[in-house]
Amino acid sequence: MRTHNAAAIIAALLLALTACSGEDAPDKPAVTVTATKAPALTKAEIAKQCTDTVAALEPNENGEIPSEPVPAQCKGLTTNEYLNAYYDGIQQANKLAREDLQRQIEEAEQQDQ
Repeated sequence: MRTHNAAAIIAALLLALTACSGEDAPDKPAVTVTATKAPALTKAEIAKQCTDTVAALEPNENGEIPSEPVPAQCKGLTTNEYLNAYYDGIQQANKLAREDLQRQIEEAEQQDQ
């Protein structure tokens, strides 16, 4: 008799557990998250970005643009590549400043006429 009672209790428990775990709701579609990395820049692109960053830096009180600390946009370049980009940036900044000065001179000359 004990065996029948134990079997009946186990069967009732299994039935109750099975009934509770059933899902009446329809299956939800699985959500897929795709992480994409930004494409890596080539050395030439990093060098151009570095050159433009150096060209946009403001000179210090002595009128200099120090090469240290290295701007974050220049990370990934070798020391030689960075110094080349730094030099190109200084030249670019000087060219823009000369063009701006020439424009101001021409505007002043027009105002004097």
